[in-house]
Amino acid sequence: MTHIENRKYNRFDFSYPVDFKIFAPDFYDSWTSAFLDNISMGGSCIQFQDRYGRMSQQKSKDLRIKLKLNEPKGEDIFLLGVIRWTKSNKIDGKEFMLIGIEFESLQNWQSEKLEQFIRIKGKDHKMLWGLWDNYIHSEAG
Repeated sequence: MTHIENRKYNRFDFSYPVDFKIFAPDFYDSWTSAFLDNISMGGSCIQFQDRYGRMSQQKSKDLRIKLKLNEPKGEDIFLLGVIRWTKSNKIDGKEFMLIGIEFESLQNWQSEKLEQFIRIKGKDHKMLWGLWDNYIHSEAG
C-alpha cells in the first residue's frame, strides 16, 4: 500500500471494488460499479468505465455522491461525499473516469469502520505483494 504525500489525511493506493450513486438527474438514481484507486479518512479516488459518456468535468464537480464499500465479512459501509474533480483516462482504447471524492458528515461509527477498512485492506495488500515477491524469487531460483 503506497502512501501519497502532501494531504491532510494519509491516502493509500489500493484497488478494491466499490459501488457509487451520484445525486443528479443524468444518473437516473442508479448504482455504478467502480474500483477504488486510493482512499483516506478524508476522501478517495475511484475509477470506472464511462461507457455512455455521462461524466463531464464541468457537470460533475461539486455533485453529491454516495459510495458503498462492500465488506465480504460484514456490513457494507456507506459514505457520503462531494465530487471535487474528475479526469478522463484512456486505457486500451476504453474511456475511464477518475473521480476525486471528499467525504463529508462522517459519523463516529463510519469513521471507525473506514479506519478499520483501510487497515485491513492495507494488510491484505501487503500480504499479496509478499506472496508475489516470494513467488518471483522461487521462480528465479
